[in-house]
Amino acid sequence: MALGARGRVRNALSPHALGAHARFFRAHLFLDSFCYRALWPLRTMSVMQNAESRSGAGEQEKKEDKKPFALGPLIPARVAWVIMESPAPIGCLIWWLLRDPHADTNWMNWTLFVLFEIHYIHRAFIFPLRMRAGSPMPLNIMFMAWFFCLLNGYLQGRAIAHFNVYDTNEIYSLHTIIGVPLFFWGLFVNIQSDSILLNLRKPGEVKKYRIPTGGMFKYVSAANYFGEIVEWTGFALAAWSLPSTAFALFTFSNIGPRGLSNHADLKRRFKGSYPPERAALIPFIW
Repeated sequence: MALGARGRVRNALSPHALGAHARFFRAHLFLDSFCYRALWPLRTMSVMQNAESRSGAGEQEKKEDKKPFALGPLIPARVAWVIMESPAPIGCLIWWLLRDPHADTNWMNWTLFVLFEIHYIHRAFIFPLRMRAGSPMPLNIMFMAWFFCLLNGYLQGRAIAHFNVYDTNEIYSLHTIIGVPLFFWGLFVNIQSDSILLNLRKPGEVKKYRIPTGGMFKYVSAANYFGEIVEWTGFALAAWSLPSTAFALFTFSNIGPRGLSNHADLKRRFKGSYPPERAALIPFIW
């Protein structure tokens, strides 16, 4: 399951590693495989529909937005956000409380656990308090996002607490030295960009559009998405494992297209006044 660069992360599913718990962990192999297959369609469908809640006030709305996948009652935006994001930090925490002894004594495992929790505690419990009321979310969209976060919390938490086995000096390795600062820079960009978007409209304004400026918006239209992509790329580098790499790829493959769509919509809405040098998602490139 692990990538095993220079032997740092061994295959924790081997018979020797499993020991007396072989039957318990082998029972989870099917669930692991199911999780990876389920994440792709769930993430794609949920992200397509929750963009309005994500920015609160600043992102583009389409007049013809009928949400073709919307089913069931509408859930208030803040409530839906907490419900759908909270399984990730809670699931990871549960697995961490059940962690193996090797994880308890290794700084790498502790570091990865803290990074994951920092992002999702902010995303699940702090960000909803800052966002404007926003458009309500259909029940089926909320459920798909909730199920994705449930599976992802399981995968990341289980890897960090059980399967990612690192050398004692792994915390000083090159991929960690690069990955951890990259994560925190992405987190900063993400939070800063969300704050800029949340403050684009004054209280009481409805469908008043402005060009976001400041921070990474100087370089890209989807600065909040760029920050999150950087975050999970840094996390994947630091963790150097299959679950973290898969999550980074899922993030890019889903919010990346949304960033391109936002960029095109901003250029159409503001036409000649939109900064022509601003890229969509990756500064100077894309």
